[in-house]
Amino acid sequence: MEIVFDAENVIECQLTKASNFLKFEFTGIGTEKNHLKEEQDKEELEEKILLFRKNNPTASLREMANHLGTNAVRVMRTLKRNNIECE
Repeated sequence: MEIVFDAENVIECQLTKASNFLKFEFTGIGTEKNHLKEEQDKEELEEKILLFRKNNPTASLREMANHLGTNAVRVMRTLKRNNIECE
């Protein structure tokens, strides 16, 4: 019997450490949608980035990213998309 994994049938695992070795431990089967960020989350983060930049215009991309829990590339792309100069 062949088991097919696709968007509706995804293996779920967690990373565990046993005897100084990392391994994946099977936890169940789920859907891909449960593991993807929703569009609303992205829009909310973009609003937070723009607000943070407005209130902290001298903050570096890295400082902004660390404060908002994202990465500097995402901050830079968001600012560029909104025609805001970034350094």
